[in-house]
Amino acid sequence: MVNKAWKKQDLKISNVDNCYIINFGWCTIQVIKEFMTNKLKAILIELVGELPTEGEGYLYGEDCEPQACLNIYDNLFMEFQGNEDERCEATCMMVCHGNDVSVVMQNMAANHEKFMISASYMNMLDNGQIDEENGEYDPGFPVSLGSSMAWGNNVMVLKVPKTPIKYCVDKTILSLKGDMAHDANDLIRD
Repeated sequence: MVNKAWKKQDLKISNVDNCYIINFGWCTIQVIKEFMTNKLKAILIELVGELPTEGEGYLYGEDCEPQACLNIYDNLFMEFQGNEDERCEATCMMVCHGNDVSVVMQNMAANHEKFMISASYMNMLDNGQIDEENGEYDPGFPVSLGSSMAWGNNVMVLKVPKTPIKYCVDKTILSLKGDMAHDANDLIRD
């Protein structure tokens, strides 16, 4: 995902308040600097050279020089922590579209909104990378943040876009409760 954003001149990285904020154009990660994995650091440094210093932010791309971006900072920790009551859970359904698979999620708050999240975003979460020895804990349930959903813990937040169910007409819905496939219209009517 980082490579795709870089090739499209849509990779933004800022260094604010002891955190790196990495925006891929469609999703954002905010991570406390000392908890950023060496793997992610290596990928970013290979693409952009040096990471921004404290108080700086840049837009990077394959065929352009870094451009200063001063207005790219969102405090995802504050946004995430203020929405614990908007907890979301995965349903037992997945949507296949092209080469991607999305998981159908449901907001457990009063509106019970259903929406899709690309499985590729969910695969970005790796509990094997949790640094428990230094106080990091597992992310809990994701929360709904308007048109986005976020997972987080005490050292990072991942914010990804939601796709409304109404946009999955003519796609195949797979139920994980059996080997049944459903027309997307059945899900929309629920």
